[in-house]
Amino acid sequence: MIGQMGLYAAFASILIALSAYQFGSPVLQSIRISERMAQAFKSVPCEGGQWASTGYAEPSLVFLTRTDLHLVSAEGMVDFLHAGGCRVGFVTQNQLPAFEKAMEGRGLSLQPAQVLSGFNINGGKRLSATLYIKEEAKP
Repeated sequence: MIGQMGLYAAFASILIALSAYQFGSPVLQSIRISERMAQAFKSVPCEGGQWASTGYAEPSLVFLTRTDLHLVSAEGMVDFLHAGGCRVGFVTQNQLPAFEKAMEGRGLSLQPAQVLSGFNINGGKRLSATLYIKEEAKP
């Protein structure tokens, strides 16, 4: 009797683990914003390029990228992207209006390359960030 109950318990725990993985995996991915941003930075094909972020300044992002990651304001992002060389930056949704206003009259032609969405555990809020790549940085 006890052996049979142990077998049932083992089978139930396997089913619970598989279900948790199947249904929990997408949720866990949504909270890994820093990892996904770091992957996006690293996927841009430019040797020795500079990276920046505005609106998202978690230490994990710096740790997962590199220590020379520029953490700037929306206006600072425009200055950063306007500088020479390969430049790549993430702008969060809440910083987008100030970023677009600061871009007016600067002569920059930037198209969103990628949008990441997720949940910032530290801030307790949903987050959306757009990756911008300076035109000359594209392959």
